[in-house]
Amino acid sequence: MKKLTPRDDIKFLRIAQDEHALFTFKEHNRALKNANAFEMAMHIHPSAELLIVTSGEITVNMPEKGCEVIHAGEAAFFFPFQPHAYTRPENTEYFRINFSSSLSKSFFKSNENMIGIRAVFKPDAEDISSFLEKLHNKKRPSLYKIKGFIYFILSDFLEQIPLSKKSVDYNILSRVIFYINEHKLEPITVGDVAQAIGYNEKYLSRCINKSSNLNFSTLLAMLRIDDAKTMLVETDKTILEIAMDSGFGSERTFYRYFNELVGISPKTYRENNIRPRTVFDDVLV
Repeated sequence: MKKLTPRDDIKFLRIAQDEHALFTFKEHNRALKNANAFEMAMHIHPSAELLIVTSGEITVNMPEKGCEVIHAGEAAFFFPFQPHAYTRPENTEYFRINFSSSLSKSFFKSNENMIGIRAVFKPDAEDISSFLEKLHNKKRPSLYKIKGFIYFILSDFLEQIPLSKKSVDYNILSRVIFYINEHKLEPITVGDVAQAIGYNEKYLSRCINKSSNLNFSTLLAMLRIDDAKTMLVETDKTILEIAMDSGFGSERTFYRYFNELVGISPKTYRENNIRPRTVFDDVLV
């Protein structure tokens, strides 16, 4: 693989449709502040995620799957709503790509109730290098090229990683997340969710914890913060407006959860991230 050195931990490419991100790309280099003690806590998001390591290594941790190490030249693929955490030692460089399942509909439709038994695999070096070269140089690839790249990656993943049926707990977690996403602006409780999807509240709490290593309150806050991060970077809304628009009852509560889950304040997060240089409102056909 041609050596591409990541330069900045910024979101510099975003392709959107109806205000929802279809594809985002970030570079991470060893010059980042706190790079020697970098840790991404357990988190969940609706997009699929691809981590590509070019130097050093990343240790990923997934509930029910355990820990795996991504070495240079390797990648890890996480399905939408698959809980994961990761850490990196000093001098690790990597790229992170998040993409909507709408960019690879046939893959996710064919494997609707499946998930990889592992996350780490070795993608084709030429496919990776040619595509990352364009992104690295801030060249806009067409949506067809993006979709083609994603399918190349997913093909490599399927050739190396067997799939298995999602566990009962994982399927329940998916239903919980779906409900939360539909109601996260409301003051919902685990009891509300349990009643809505037809499970005992204590049983549901155990399932959430077992499949995500999170309690319900943290899971809810995490999904709300995922929305808040986008608003912080891509809008001029005040912190208070974002707190309310992402479902937090107050600015104080928003700050508390944001600091706890992200590690910095919403204000610092906004200052450390620049707006996307370009936002494309393409319509998929």
